Amino acid sequence: MNVATVKLFCWLASAGLTAGLVGYAYDFFSNIKAKRMPLDHDHVGLILEESAEHSGGKVEHGISYDEIKRTFIHMNWTGDVAPAPPPVDEVELKDAPPIHTPVADLLTILMISVDTSDPSTSTIRVNYRGAGIKAQEGTLTEGDPLPSPHQGVKVSSIRIDGVEFEFDQEGRDTETLQPSSAGDENLIVQVGPDGVRYPVRRKFPTAIDTRPPSFEHTRLIGTNKYRIGRDDAKYFNDNYAAILTNDVRTKTYYEDGRRAGIEIQSIKAGSMAANHGIQSGDIIKSVNGHAVTSEHEAIKFFKTNQDKYSVWSVVVLSMGKEKTLIFESPE
Repeated sequence: MNVATVKLFCWLASAGLTAGLVGYAYDFFSNIKAKRMPLDHDHVGLILEESAEHSGGKVEHGISYDEIKRTFIHMNWTGDVAPAPPPVDEVELKDAPPIHTPVADLLTILMISVDTSDPSTSTIRVNYRGAGIKAQEGTLTEGDPLPSPHQGVKVSSIRIDGVEFEFDQEGRDTETLQPSSAGDENLIVQVGPDGVRYPVRRKFPTAIDTRPPSFEHTRLIGTNKYRIGRDDAKYFNDNYAAILTNDVRTKTYYEDGRRAGIEIQSIKAGSMAANHGIQSGDIIKSVNGHAVTSEHEAIKFFKTNQDKYSVWSVVVLSMGKEKTLIFESPE
C-alpha cells in the first residue's frame, strides 16, 4: 500500500464521519421542539399499568432470582428441597474448677520447732515468696494466717514430719509442706516434756555416711551446749579424715602476723561439723585452754586427751565476737 492509497483512505473515513455528524445534528435540530414538550403523565401511567399486569406471567427469557439464590448462594444444584438442619444437642455448661496456688509457691519453711509437751508453742520460720509481700521472713504458730497478699491460708498443725496448711476455699484439701533441703536452715528442733531441745537431722551426707539410721544423735541441751551421742562420737573417731576432706575446708588464721587459730572457710550443709554448732567464717581459737592453729593439731589434741576430759570447751571467734561451745562426752 503506497502513500497515495493511505491518503485516499483517510479522506474517505473523514468524509464518512463528517456526514454522520451532519446527519445527527440535522435530526436533533429537526425534532428539538418535540423533545422540549413536557411528558404526557397519562400516557406514562398507562404504560406502567400494562407492565404491572404482565409482570406475573411466565418468564420466557431469563432466570428468576430464586433460581440464582438456590444454585449459587445455597449451592443446591440438584433443585431438591433442602433438608432440615439436624437438631443441636443442648450442652450443659459446667463451671471450671478453681485454680489454686500451691502453698509451696507462697513460702519456704526454713526451720520447724516442735514442742511435744505443748503443741501451741510450736513454731516455724518461713521465707515468703511472691510480689507484694512486705516481710521477707516471719515466724508462725499453729492457727496463724499468712500475711497479705496470701490471705485465706493458715497453719493448721506443726509436726516433725511437716507443717499442715488449711484454706478458706470450700472443698480444698489441706497441704503439708516440709522444710527446704538447702542449707543449714532446715533444722527441725524437738522439745521434749523435760524441756530438752535437740536437733532432728533429716539425713547425712551419702558420700561418707553408711551407718544404719538407728544411732544416737548429739543433742543441744542449752545455749551453745551439746551432749555428744555415742554413735556420733564413734563415727567421728573412725571417719575424722573423711570428714575433714569432704565436709570442712579450713586454713590457718593469722593475727598480727602470728598463727592464732583455725578459720572455717566453708562447711557442708548437714555434715557432722555443721550439726555441732560450727559455721562458715568461724575461727577456732582454743580447745580446753589449749591454743590450736591447724585442724590436725586440734584432732591430735582430742585423740590424745579423750580419756582425760569428759567436757570439751571450744573458744570460737564468730562474727567478731568470741563465744564458747561446750561439748559433753556421751558417758
